Amino acid sequence: MWNVTPTQNNLYDCFFGSIVSFAESYELDFEMSLLGMWGFRSDKAIDHLITQNCLRLLAENHGLFIQETSLQNIHMSPIIVSIDAINCPWCLTYQKYHFEHFILIVDLKVNSFMCVDSYFSDVNVNEIGFEQFKDWKGTTYQINRKLESLTETSTHKLFISIYNQLLETNMLKTLQTFLYGIISEKLIEHINQSYDADLYAIPLIIRLKRLAEDRQCFAKGLEYMKRVKNCIEVDDLIIGSMECNSRYTALKNIILRQLIQNKPNYKNIFNQCNAIIAQETKNINLLFKLIKQ
Repeated sequence: MWNVTPTQNNLYDCFFGSIVSFAESYELDFEMSLLGMWGFRSDKAIDHLITQNCLRLLAENHGLFIQETSLQNIHMSPIIVSIDAINCPWCLTYQKYHFEHFILIVDLKVNSFMCVDSYFSDVNVNEIGFEQFKDWKGTTYQINRKLESLTETSTHKLFISIYNQLLETNMLKTLQTFLYGIISEKLIEHINQSYDADLYAIPLIIRLKRLAEDRQCFAKGLEYMKRVKNCIEVDDLIIGSMECNSRYTALKNIILRQLIQNKPNYKNIFNQCNAIIAQETKNINLLFKLIKQ
């Protein structure tokens, strides 16, 4: 029914990956929405705020609207559906872990849905039986394109909205608390004593990976601005965002190595945390300069 190929870019979470898969399959731009991803998803409320800001930018600048709907509207657009990942036969989490996951329903069969999952699957289309939805209480979202609703936010207003998001979520302070908490709470020992699952399923590792991906997504959004809007003044912020991406990835790898070897070295972690906070602070100052120009 809907010809959607999963995005080959693994930067996005399962929800946003569904949107990107649709956009790329129909050659639609979406990159301005990535400018909403600079932040720290310290809790569900802030995660929701960041996601909503991304969706607002997607609608205003690309005419793509994500709206709640029902599965009966599959004929109108692909449907993003939330499910329990423990019920996804193709997922690493199948019959292991409970957590909310999103897939993109693209077609119906007699007893199953056909779906795209860019997060967990390399297969173009997966099949999931209706029986997996027996006690389903998830949410569904429709992707609508309304070009007449385009407003194309000015670059100055974009910079202000990004800056306001950092202030409203108290990003730098909560990030400092999180990073230095790795040391003060001796998380390396705690994880080794209490967590026997896949290392890459450890919440701390997932969070650091997400921070790295969000900074790369933000840089990708800036690169789009530079290319499409001729906004060359964002060069330094692109470099700074990618430096943060590298720093978060390095911290994640340091922690993974210490977990595997069971040899905590909090001095190395402390040094990397200091470098991250310094670079995030520098990036905020660069953004402030762009606002003042």
